[in-house]
Amino acid sequence: MASYEVKLLEKEKWKGTYLPISYSVKELYEVHYEEDTLHNVTLKLVRTALEEPFVHTNVEDDMPDKLYQNYFPNAEAYGILEGDTLIAVIECYEEDWSNRMRVTELWTEESHRRKGLATLLMNYVKLLASKRKNRAIILETQTSNLPALDFYFSQGFVFDGIERTCYHNDDIKRKEVRLELVFFF
Repeated sequence: MASYEVKLLEKEKWKGTYLPISYSVKELYEVHYEEDTLHNVTLKLVRTALEEPFVHTNVEDDMPDKLYQNYFPNAEAYGILEGDTLIAVIECYEEDWSNRMRVTELWTEESHRRKGLATLLMNYVKLLASKRKNRAIILETQTSNLPALDFYFSQGFVFDGIERTCYHNDDIKRKEVRLELVFFF
């Protein structure tokens, strides 16, 4: 692997940088949710093959991924550049109230995928969180984002929970449910 350097991306320069996150998958995690009259809940995530590919683009709901969003005021973004071109980035912030580090963005430019850049960035954040004595790293992704899920599982993350109505009121039916993942130190 070529030698890459992880650099802090200055907020003033990189705020609002669009990250073209999209994917197409032939399988995803289906959510099976049941609740009885006593509010006992059964939740099951089942990796399922699809008849037609599921395609996601982050502009379809006018919610494009961008660096340094206002709702993450204390975020820090770390990137890998080729010249002046951003080829990979991870954004995170410390949740002081819970002593966890939250990853808000992880993106690698398509032509640079599978070259270890995401691993380099994730290891950087793991080291950062460890030095800051955070108790865990958390992040969210979707049941449909198999490339991300497979990567996070390879990095030691595990399921931590779901949110059934994050994007729409029918996320389960739409097959795009928010998953929370956690990495414990």
